Amino acid sequence: MTNNTDLQVTNFNFYGDELIALKDNATGEIYTSINSVLRGIGFKDDQVRYQRVKWAKDKSILKGVVKFTIPSNGGNQMTECISTQKLPLALAKINITKRLERDYPYITE
Repeated sequence: MTNNTDLQVTNFNFYGDELIALKDNATGEIYTSINSVLRGIGFKDDQVRYQRVKWAKDKSILKGVVKFTIPSNGGNQMTECISTQKLPLALAKINITKRLERDYPYITE
């Protein structure tokens, strides 16, 4: 986990969704909240949890997953974030299953 003094936190609008970007000033690496990204593409809470755990266990993605304490409306909270360098690979690894197509057709489109 990175010390908050090393973080630069920015909220930004991405196609109508409010996302958060975190720059680790110590390394220059940029991260975004996993939950925000997955909710932004239409996943519900159970799919967000499943995908977040899956990414944290994936050998090619896990090095880009970091927990940060960030400010929120309810106070500081621990948030799992993913490096923007690993995000495209993580998104490409989402499997479009029959259940996902049936229950969430707007995601698979």
